[in-house]
Amino acid sequence: PVSELTLITSWEWIQSYNSEMAEQISITAKIVGVKEVELFWINLIYELTNLCTSIVCQDKNNNIIHGRNQDYAAPGILGKLWLDGEVYKDGKLLYRATLIAGMCGFFTASKEGAFSISVDARADRDL
Repeated sequence: PVSELTLITSWEWIQSYNSEMAEQISITAKIVGVKEVELFWINLIYELTNLCTSIVCQDKNNNIIHGRNQDYAAPGILGKLWLDGEVYKDGKLLYRATLIAGMCGFFTASKEGAFSISVDARADRDL
């Protein structure tokens, strides 16, 4: 019989689960030089760990500062995939974002002079 672990590490299963995500992961895996299945698992890290923190504050000159961290080490392959990017349209900067290559979506993004956002979670492990 096929075990659940075998099923989840099967690239064919992942493609059937979400073909759009699989296509993005496949392209990124080739560029970065990692296995597609490994990159798929990296896409699940945030949902599985719930560990990150942001802080928003204002300095003495009324500048708003939005800082954030990942509250875990980025071992092995994960450390190689973190990046800060800029998104442009028609040559104009729309926003900056921090992400993991191959992830669907951003962890943090900001539009200068307008707003910043971050995805954060903290789970009470004692519940």
